[in-house]
Amino acid sequence: MLNDGTVVAAVADGLGSARHSDVGARLAVDAATDFVLRQLEHGSLDGPALMQRALEATRARIHEFARSSGVSSSTLGSTLLIALVQGPRAFTGHAGDGAIVKRIDGQWTIASPPEDTLYVNYVTPVGCDRAPSTWQVYTHSRVEALALLSDGLERSAVRRKAKGYEVNEDFFRPLHAALADAPEPEAGARLLAETLDSLALRAANDDDKSLALIWTPPLRSH
Repeated sequence: MLNDGTVVAAVADGLGSARHSDVGARLAVDAATDFVLRQLEHGSLDGPALMQRALEATRARIHEFARSSGVSSSTLGSTLLIALVQGPRAFTGHAGDGAIVKRIDGQWTIASPPEDTLYVNYVTPVGCDRAPSTWQVYTHSRVEALALLSDGLERSAVRRKAKGYEVNEDFFRPLHAALADAPEPEAGARLLAETLDSLALRAANDDDKSLALIWTPPLRSH
């Protein structure tokens, strides 16, 4: 969070089939957030252009690292979800699976759905040559909260329907209520960690689970 209340957040999930996916995920988060923070300080890009360029910068960083390390960029495969939140306005960029959801007027809705692919368990990593055609960049208004989640939480947090996805509000409602009453950020972070490590979530999916939650003030349970 910056001094003016602006929040930059990113979540990346390395592909299980990629040998160095853990490195790729770290590269993705670092490249995207570094680019956005530099642009906020010195650049003049608007929100959507900033998200698009952040994805491009991430792809370039992955290819650059692959060349300098003597590995294929495919071994660094990772998804990426990035958000810039400025008060009630938010801008999001999304490559691969996982999802971004938003809370508006007390209701959670899909902000950016998982990538729609022809094949089950196939994901287009952010560094892939054809990735730019699959990227999702959106602008959101009247945002009360935003959540970036990896695919390990999809089954718990969102549901696939005949016409797209819908949010499982039962997943977010207790989180909102508990975090609203957390006395300090550290307590809220512990709550999230405990929830993500719960038996219920582990039973639902054994994949890696990453969740970034951003609330625009004030945060009150209701």
